[in-house]
Amino acid sequence: MNPLLLKYLWIPIIIFALFFIGGMIYTCITQFKKWNNGICPHCKKCNWSSFVTDSGGSTGYICNNCNEHIWINYNFITKKFIKYDIKYVRKQKLKKLC
Repeated sequence: MNPLLLKYLWIPIIIFALFFIGGMIYTCITQFKKWNNGICPHCKKCNWSSFVTDSGGSTGYICNNCNEHIWINYNFITKKFIKYDIKYVRKQKLKKLC
């Protein structure tokens, strides 16, 4: 194999890795904004409830007031809400916001 080809082979690999990692970071940031600490951005109430989890692990949430829905791909975004019962979280931790 050509040594010059091997010398520059790592450049497209690094570019691909940067795009892949950048896409994951972008997705996480946008989903954090959509989740909004468990508060619906349209009606400003904390009434998200999960309605389905697909085979890829994404969870769909729907607002009980305005029927707005979001999809969350990464569980760590809603981890503090899934750790406890959602009703407990709504009553205890988000009582001031609701």
